Parts: sequence; structure tokens; C-alpha cells
Amino acid sequence: MRIFYSIVILLVLSSVLRAGDHMARYSRGVKYVEEGKTAEARAIFEEVKRFPVELGLLDNAEYWIAVSYFDEGKYDIAVSHYRAAQNLPDGNKAAAAQFELAYAEALSGDTASAILEYYRVAALYANSGLVERAEREIAALGGPTEASIPPYGPLTPSLISAKVEPAPSPETVATAPSPEKEGPVIATEGPLAGAEIPVLQKPKP
Repeated sequence: MRIFYSIVILLVLSSVLRAGDHMARYSRGVKYVEEGKTAEARAIFEEVKRFPVELGLLDNAEYWIAVSYFDEGKYDIAVSHYRAAQNLPDGNKAAAAQFELAYAEALSGDTASAILEYYRVAALYANSGLVERAEREIAALGGPTEASIPPYGPLTPSLISAKVEPAPSPETVATAPSPEKEGPVIATEGPLAGAEIPVLQKPKP
């Protein structure tokens, strides 16, 4: 029995030591990003992505890979990794990834996409502490900040602050999207003018 407990203790200690090694490796990757050693950082974070899921580092590794590409000015690649970080277990980097991918879209020159992504910060991560910053960025980019809900269904959560065209006239209401189905709304103001904005299905009474 004593041998059994000794083996269990050794296994536990071994697991703790391995976890410590994993965290040390992760911290080294973060340090490399901060020092501008982006290629070296990515190599480490690719290793981190193979660490045990229970450590909760998968989304963090993907996030820092995105940051490394962002720092190199490779905004399109950074955006793809920010999105990937949002879809991985744990998710403690999801809000930051959403905000920074919006920033990356803005720096790449895609103002309309940047505004939409900033709307997602406010709609999906209301308790993240990033909402006011997102609203300031929206205003700086010339986007609307007041909500305007179309008469035949609410906007998607990601576009809750988008201004849209007024209610259709009686002559055209027959051609408006059905309340039971999704349909696009055309934005009429700001950088989103002319863009099709999807609407959610209207809840049944």
C-alpha cells in the first residue's frame, strides 16, 4: 500500500512540474512578443497549442500568434488568428481578440469592417471593459453610435448600433423581408452606406 501511495505522489509531482514547465515556456513566448522577436514567439506558441487542454492556454497561444503578426503589420493574417482564438476552449482572450481584430481591420484600411467588428465588442462582450473604447473608435471612424432598429426585426447582436433605412412605405412593404425570415437592411449613412446589414429572425408571439 505504501508503494502505491508513493507512486501516486510521484505522478502528481511529475504533473505539477510539467505544468510549471509549460507555463515557463508560455511566459517565454509572451516575453519574445514584447521584445519584438515575433518569429521566435510564434515558434513557441505553436508548441503551446499542443499543451494539454486543461491548462487553458490554447486560446492564449492563438491570441499571441495574432499579436505577433499584428506587430509585423500583417493585419489580414492577424485577423484570422484573432478569430481562431475566439473559438478555442477557455476563451479568456475572446474579448481582447475581438477588439484588436477590429483595430487590425481599421489599420488595413477596411473602415466598414472595422466599425462592424467594434459593434461586436459592445454587443458580445458588454462586461469586458472594452465597450467605451470600442465606441470611441466607432466615432473616430465616422460610424453611427445610436441604435436604430428596423420595423421588421432587430439587428443582429453584432450590428445592434448600426443605423438603417426608415420603415418601408405602404407601397413597398409587400417587398420587405418577411418577419419570419432573415433579410438584409441597407445602411444609408456613414462608412456603411450602401452595405447590406443582416437582421435576425423576428421571434414568434
